[in-house]
Amino acid sequence: MKKVNNKSNSQISAPKTNAVDISDTLSDLNIANNEPNIIPETEDIGEAIKRLATLPFIDYQQCRVAEAKKIGFKVSALDIMVKQESAANTLSTNNSNGMFPDIIPWHEPVDGCELLEDMANTIKRFTVLSDEQIYTVAIWIMLTWVHSSATVSPILNISSPEKRCGKSTLFSVLLKLCYQQLVASNISPAAVYRAIEKWQPTLMIDEADTFLAKSDDLRGILNAGHYKSTAFVIRCDGEDNDPVRFSTWCAKVVAGIGNLPETIMDRSIIIEMHRKLPEQSIENIRHAEESLFDELSQKLARWSQDNAKEFKQFKPKLIIGINDRANDNWEPLFSIANIVGGQWPERITAASIKLSGTEEEEPTIGEQLLTDTLEAFNSLNGVAERLPTAELIIALCNDLEKPWATWNRGKNINAYQLSKRLKPFRIRPVDIRFSHGVRKGYFQADFRDAVGRYTQQQPATEATTATVE
Repeated sequence: MKKVNNKSNSQISAPKTNAVDISDTLSDLNIANNEPNIIPETEDIGEAIKRLATLPFIDYQQCRVAEAKKIGFKVSALDIMVKQESAANTLSTNNSNGMFPDIIPWHEPVDGCELLEDMANTIKRFTVLSDEQIYTVAIWIMLTWVHSSATVSPILNISSPEKRCGKSTLFSVLLKLCYQQLVASNISPAAVYRAIEKWQPTLMIDEADTFLAKSDDLRGILNAGHYKSTAFVIRCDGEDNDPVRFSTWCAKVVAGIGNLPETIMDRSIIIEMHRKLPEQSIENIRHAEESLFDELSQKLARWSQDNAKEFKQFKPKLIIGINDRANDNWEPLFSIANIVGGQWPERITAASIKLSGTEEEEPTIGEQLLTDTLEAFNSLNGVAERLPTAELIIALCNDLEKPWATWNRGKNINAYQLSKRLKPFRIRPVDIRFSHGVRKGYFQADFRDAVGRYTQQQPATEATTATVE
């Protein structure tokens, strides 16, 4: 279905063909003047209009008067011709593959702040999300329209603990507003990277909890698409099986129940959804007026056309309160928020800390072992500087709510398992002299150092070391 705003009579419809009939348009507009046309030797009028139609809005405004004088047009006539050519180019691009809806950019510049407000209000009509989640989804949708100018591509991960939490509804909103949406609930890895190479779509994977679990290759493709500099896979292709590089660079949405693999989660901005309460009321998206999404899509197309260059050049500051990987994920959203201005920089900063802040992160099993072991040291003799392995394990397993008391098939974690888990952190049992002889054990200082490096928890300040009995 062609997405054209029917509300505004001032909007110029796209021509049926890509070519612009200059003579007819000039005649209709009656813009002939008495001065001879001044045309560069290397560029005719048609080529000039095609060139100007590719310029960002600001750049065109700066040169339109001089360009009109060059080719002997009135400025108003040149504006119309350039708008027609731009619309024709957009229509031609979208129709070249037949896979995606035709979207003609809005007929005038769009205020990004107002556009995000409209999108946020639309999302709120149909979903039960927190304000931080709504703001995040709105800006992420805008990101899909300037994605080719980004350097980091955070996955939008829509998750829920159970069915009927609104994932499908939010998925439908994204399907109506994201750039060149391609739903891939059942697609082979080869088809994924070939589709990305050909169309650079917004790839939307539903039921990801079952889909991704069956395909290590697909997870690898999604992981490879996180940074633009490494967003490609090498595959043998053709009759001669020559190595060919395929792009994996596109915006991606994954929706599913429960947690996805850690490598996917680490590259994601996560929107956790829950069932609405009886007193919460939302509209059914199936009953929404179609023109609502048509108009928003047209405005998104125009905003991206006018602001892609600024987005590409913008370098935001780090957000305090989230880790380095999370800062990478939020960087393009923070760039957009700063470009549109208003309350959006503060909103997206608060959202990033709320949704990806260090206090919200679940520790890995290795991180948990480090912090629990340091606590075990502190639970014996005040603050123990060193402990035999056997005593450390006993202290570690005293808290039955932690996994170590049942780690070894329902029994306490043993010395070998403890050593194996700690080895990646360069913590190893060594021979230590105690009052009752030399025994294998660990030093507290090793755990303090590792906790400071690998977890968000700051180790306790130095205390007086207790005497080892």
